[in-house]
This record gives sequence, C-alpha cells and structure tokens, in this order.
Amino acid sequence: MARNRYSQTRKNDRKPLRIFQANVGKIPPAHDCALALADSEQYDVVLLQEPWTAYTETRTLTKTYPAYDTFTPVDMWNSNDTRPRVMTYVRRDPRLLADQIRPFQTRDILWLTINDLTIVNFYRQNDERDALDMLFQWSVPERCLVAGDFNARHRSWQTGQTMNRGQEIAGWVSENDLSLLNTLDILINPYGNTIDLAFTNLLLAEAIVEDHLATSSDHFMLSLTFPDIRSTPMQPGKIRVTMEDELKRFVEIIELGAIGIPLTDSTPEELDELASLLVSLLTLAAKASRRPARKGGCLAPWWTEECADAAAAFRAIRRSYPLGFNQDV
Repeated sequence: MARNRYSQTRKNDRKPLRIFQANVGKIPPAHDCALALADSEQYDVVLLQEPWTAYTETRTLTKTYPAYDTFTPVDMWNSNDTRPRVMTYVRRDPRLLADQIRPFQTRDILWLTINDLTIVNFYRQNDERDALDMLFQWSVPERCLVAGDFNARHRSWQTGQTMNRGQEIAGWVSENDLSLLNTLDILINPYGNTIDLAFTNLLLAEAIVEDHLATSSDHFMLSLTFPDIRSTPMQPGKIRVTMEDELKRFVEIIELGAIGIPLTDSTPEELDELASLLVSLLTLAAKASRRPARKGGCLAPWWTEECADAAAAFRAIRRSYPLGFNQDV
C-alpha cells in the first residue's frame, strides 16, 4: 500500500506542459483574444510575437491578464524601434517556477527557464539578420524549446523554394540535434505559408495547428504539448525568524555573507546575478538561523493532494491583483 502511494506521488509530480504560440500582428483585440483563449483552454505558457504595445512620455503599456505573469525582453520602450516584438506569459501556478535569462540584449528573443525546461520565444522580420545571428550564437541547452515566427521557408517544413535563410535555420537545427515539431505543409496562415515553427530536443513533444482558436490575426495558433515535465516541489513549511537570538544570528550571517558579494554596475545581466546572490544569501541565513516551522494538526481524510494543489493555486491568484488590460508592465 505504501508503495502505491509513493508511486502515485511520483506520478502526480509530473504533468504535461501546454504552450500556446501565435503572432497577433500588433492588433489589440487579437492580443486580448489570444490571452483569453489561452486561459479558457488551460494553457500554461503563452508565446506571442508582434504583441500590442504603446507608450507615453512616462509609461510603457501592453496587454496583461489576471491568470498570467508577463515577461518582456526589454524593460522600457519609447518608440516603434525599441518596443518588444515578443512577449511571454506564464500561468500563475505554484508548481511553475519561471526565471528570465538574457544571453543577449534584443527585443526579438525572450529566454525563460520554467522548472527544468528552457523556452525561447522568437521573432524575426524577414529583412533583418540580428535575431537569427544571435540565436545561432546561443548555446542550446539539453532541455529546450525554440518557437516563434521565423519568416523563412525550407523543404523541411514547406514544400517549394527555400527562402529567407531557411537553409541556415535547417543547418542550425541539425547541428544542435533539434527536431522540428511542425508537420510538413500544414499551413500556419491563410496565405499558404508555414513560418511559425517549433524546434525541441525533448522526446514525445507534439505540435498541432489549432485553426479553430482564431485570434483575428493573420496567423493560426500553434498548440505545443510537452509530457512528463517535472513540477516545482511545494515547500514543506515557512521559515520563521522571530526570536531575538534568531534575528541576531540572521543579521550576523547576512553581514558575513555580504562581504563576498561583488559590487556591480547596472547592466541587466549583472543585476540578475546580484538578485540571485541576494536571494541565496537571505535563504541560507534564514535556514541557518531557524528550523522550518512544523505544520500541526491532522488533515481531514477527504483532503487529497489534488485539493492541496487547488488551494495553493487559488491562494496564489488571490495574492495577485487582477491587472486587467492595457496596464504597466
């Protein structure tokens, strides 16, 4: 009996990751529709190309949605030449841990790690080289998805003439042992092209063009599914540092640890590294100062792991203010 419970726990620790990819053509209703459809169809991650954005003298605007956290490749924009051309949304779920990384400074590529998977949201305008050149320079990790609007043709995904650096893309895919998820000649827009592509080095992933989930842009929506993605483990209990001696010890550890943190400038990469070091230091200091609080009381027999997951997800949403639409990022 105990073995069955252990097996069920390991099974519940993994679940398929569902990803929604679409180019919304900078159209406000299409952007709204994509987020609403993704939520209603229970997608975990939304990859949008050519999102709607706006700006004033003091604010940058885009579309947000209460069920998702918003990630942009650039923090500020003040013109059409600086606005982000990709945007990624991750469902507010306690089992999805998202961390943005910035190997290059670009508005056309957004890198996220979600649990143990690296997800790359990509856009390339067909007369520009920078985005593809950066992608080709990037070292592809073991568990990875690259998806977006490549604006290129190659016989691997569309019968006919190779165009717009399609041969280079196919070569990069082969060199990095990636697999194309698109089915040959399944069109992604009504003009007869397959330009929204998905590549991965994970087994058993699949891609389906969901033309019935229309966003009103001139691109159909691509549905990506990755089975067996490990969820982030739930924390067993909060670490409380409240007693006077605990607080004293906590401060001492922080003071000692801070000596080893180097001074940095203000580039995004250095700030990301500094934030990571500070979080690690605070966590280690709290753990060393106080043991995690034990959770008391007996659970009701009907309170299953599924109930606990649902309650945690509900609390996560309640803690996040519904941002509505057209809000600051």
